[in-house]
Amino acid sequence: MARLLLFLLTFLASEIAIAQPSHTNHSYKNVVLIGWDGTDRKFVMSLLEAKQLPVLASIVNTGSFVKIQVRGTTDSVAGWTEILTGCTPDITKVVSGEEYLPVDPKLTVFTRIKKPYQERGLDIFCAAILAKGGSFGATNPTTLQLFDPTHPPSTNALRRIVTIDGTNYLQLVGGVAADLWHTVDEWHSRAGNNSNAAYIATSLIRTLTNQPFFIFVHFADADNAGHQFGSDSPNYIAAIKRNDFYTGIILDTIKNVGLMDQTLIFVVSDHGFDPNAKTHLAAPDSFLVANIRGLQESGTRADVLPTILEALGILHQCTNPPMSGVSLLKRTELTGTR
Repeated sequence: MARLLLFLLTFLASEIAIAQPSHTNHSYKNVVLIGWDGTDRKFVMSLLEAKQLPVLASIVNTGSFVKIQVRGTTDSVAGWTEILTGCTPDITKVVSGEEYLPVDPKLTVFTRIKKPYQERGLDIFCAAILAKGGSFGATNPTTLQLFDPTHPPSTNALRRIVTIDGTNYLQLVGGVAADLWHTVDEWHSRAGNNSNAAYIATSLIRTLTNQPFFIFVHFADADNAGHQFGSDSPNYIAAIKRNDFYTGIILDTIKNVGLMDQTLIFVVSDHGFDPNAKTHLAAPDSFLVANIRGLQESGTRADVLPTILEALGILHQCTNPPMSGVSLLKRTELTGTR
């Protein structure tokens, strides 16, 4: 409670001090993609019905709710890779957290999105704020740790022994995180809890009132609570509510700096949780919420990126390399969220 109160006081002070609506006539759209790691669709729908997720409900009421059904492994490394590339494991070679290879940099949204903006004479600012980098594979391709021969590396192809000046090290490299580190303008791989991730995101947004941006914010509180206490625990439910609260903090900042009308908001989960368990071995119930009307009622994780790119009007410029997913847009009527 003390940490939450401190965050709120800091947030309110900064909003009052510097947040003035921008009246610039922007000709571009921004994107904020908020990832609710390990947040099961069944619980989200139940909490929405009970009116306990007011922020998410405000987006749904003027936008769309999509039932995402996971195909393949229901874990985070596979899930976030598919969401951020629009490609299935046969292309990315990211099958699960135990079986993955380095992702081609050309596949991720952060690479795909740059050129179309540059062709308009715009420099889009890309940022990734990850609560826990391990959900995305190895978080830094240069990470080295002393090799302990009594604990040999796993069969994961991304863990290899390298020798430097006669000393053996275990090198971790690969996964979508390795590409994020190279291609984004700002990178945070260990934000920690939702509060920290939201603070980083809001601080960044206040500096970008006159530059287009794509910001991915990863919340891990629900996933952490599910693993620690179980999916049917009060702790898991409370963590989902925190996802909603801190999503609202981010949206309030966007509104206060006058950017809501030109910002697309997407909230997505990578996987659900097994019933009454601390695992997500077979947990395919995910979701996508967006401040865009008329999305299809169901889709897959690979459909998220094509949907974002079409909403930006640049999908036709971003199809090389091809994506596995398809856009979920039935029509492109955009609306505010709050």
